[in-house]
Amino acid sequence: EESKTLAEYGTLMITDPEFQSQSEKAKELATKLFNLLDKDSNGQLDAKEIAEMFPCFAGVFDHLIKTHNIKDVEPLNKDEFDFSVLLNDDDSDNQLNPQEFQDLLDHIFIDLYK
Repeated sequence: EESKTLAEYGTLMITDPEFQSQSEKAKELATKLFNLLDKDSNGQLDAKEIAEMFPCFAGVFDHLIKTHNIKDVEPLNKDEFDFSVLLNDDDSDNQLNPQEFQDLLDHIFIDLYK
């Protein structure tokens, strides 16, 4: 379910010129994905939940690169992912709240934008 929702988000970023990260559809998908990843339902993605989502992100990112024949973009690696998480943890609490998570989605998929 997580991979499917993440793939939908990423695909819309690539293919739909009307899809903006702050649109209602983007917020809806980001919220759905956040809730799927927030295993303890505390409204924050903690370090364990963040670590567990890397394989999902890496797999979907690689799939989108191949499916949409995107050139000059490397597969997502763990160091880049961790750095992106760090950059988007605005309050430096080692957790992501829903807005920080949506910002992470934008940061991760920025290379795939039109």
